[in-house]
Amino acid sequence: MRFEIRPAKLEDGHMLFRLIKENAVELGGSTRFLNTLERVEAHLRLIKTVLDEYGVRRLRYLSAAERIEAHIDDPDLLVGYLVAEQFSTTLGYASFFCGDASWYGDKVELEDLYVIPTARRNGIGRALFQAVMAHADGSGKCRMEMRTPTTTPNGLRGLGFLKKMAEESSPQGRRVDEWATFRFEFISHALKGSLRGK
Repeated sequence: MRFEIRPAKLEDGHMLFRLIKENAVELGGSTRFLNTLERVEAHLRLIKTVLDEYGVRRLRYLSAAERIEAHIDDPDLLVGYLVAEQFSTTLGYASFFCGDASWYGDKVELEDLYVIPTARRNGIGRALFQAVMAHADGSGKCRMEMRTPTTTPNGLRGLGFLKKMAEESSPQGRRVDEWATFRFEFISHALKGSLRGK
């Protein structure tokens, strides 16, 4: 199957939001899904602003000084999106962001990796994963991380995929079992307002 991996554009907002929601449902998180189309489009608009200002796809990889200079005071908005596309049909996406790894330097968090069911097993997930990995390596990040739930069938499928990528990738990855993840979820005032209107 032939497809293209490219950065998401503003006009991808509706499709990207739909795929993000499908991913949440598959992973059993539909009851906690709080994202909105407006927020996804705000991310894409801000990415375009950074691109227009700096002329390169820098996303969250801007230094603190550059973010201040560009008047970007919400680092949460600087999420990178890649889409897999075939003949103008979106087949999947990856979302990622950069964070500080205090012991090592900057890192990339691969937040989501999703391929529509009818396009799976065609190398699209691998291509998206490798594109984010190449972006992280090319921008001087020290590591890339991704987590997957282990309590749902689709999460377990994701775990198998990550094990395979860990073995095949250069540098090789490894499962980090010595760290436990705790999640503390906050619903922002903006999201509380959008939930009231439903």
